[in-house]
Amino acid sequence: MSDIEIITKQIKRITNTKFKKEIKHLEKQEVILYEFLYNFNDNEIILEDNLENNSRLFIIINLFSDSLQSARIVRKLILSGEYNSAGALIRNLFETMLLINYIAFNESTWKDWLKYQNLEGMEMKSEKKSKELRQLRQKFSVSELIKNQWPKEPSHKITYGYLCLLSHASLERLKRVSEGVKETGFIMRYAPKFNEKIAEYYYKTLINIIHNTLMDFLSFVKYKEEPLLIKKYRKLIWNKVNGY
Repeated sequence: MSDIEIITKQIKRITNTKFKKEIKHLEKQEVILYEFLYNFNDNEIILEDNLENNSRLFIIINLFSDSLQSARIVRKLILSGEYNSAGALIRNLFETMLLINYIAFNESTWKDWLKYQNLEGMEMKSEKKSKELRQLRQKFSVSELIKNQWPKEPSHKITYGYLCLLSHASLERLKRVSEGVKETGFIMRYAPKFNEKIAEYYYKTLINIIHNTLMDFLSFVKYKEEPLLIKKYRKLIWNKVNGY
C-alpha cells in the first residue's frame, strides 16, 4: 500500500468516526430519493397535461436526478478528504438547486433556459457574439437566481460566496494545502489532510441542498396521495431533527 493510500485510509477512518450520523443520513436520503425518482410514474400527480407543464417537469426531474448522482460522489470525496473536488461539486449542486427553484416557481422560465443553453452551444461553434445570449447569461447568473429565490433566503449569498472561496484558487484554499509559514518557508502538502471544520460544513450543506431541492420539486409536482417514499423521507428528516 502506498503512502497516499495509507493517508486516505486514515482520513476515511477518522471521518467515519466523527461524522457517522451525517454519513448514515446521507446514505438513507440517497437510497429513498433514488427509489422515488426511479418509480416516479407509479404515483398520480396533480398537474395539467400540457406542453408547458411537461417541459418544466422534464427539465426539473432530470436536473434533480443529476444532483443526486453528484451528491453521491461528493459524499465519497468528503470521506476521502478530497475537499477541493468536493467543494467544486457542492457549488455546482447549489447552483442547480437555485435553478430548479427558479424554474419550479416561474412558469415560462424553462423556455428561456432552453434558449440560453442552445445559444451557448451555438456561440461555442461561432465567433459571433449574441446580445440575447448576454441578456440570458445575466438572467441565469447565480446572483440573479439568488435574488429571485422563492421564498427569499438571505443566507444563500453568504453560502455561495464561501463555497466559491473553498473551490476557487484562493487564500482560504491555500490555508488547507500548507502548514503555514515557518522559518524555512511554506511546508507544501501533496496529500489530503483531514479537516474537521470543512468536513462538517460540507456534510451539513450537502444534506440541506438535497432537502431544499426536493422541497422545490414537491412544490411543483403535487400528488393526489403523497407517495410512501416521500412519507418515509419525511420520517427520516423528523428523526434527524429530533435526534433519533
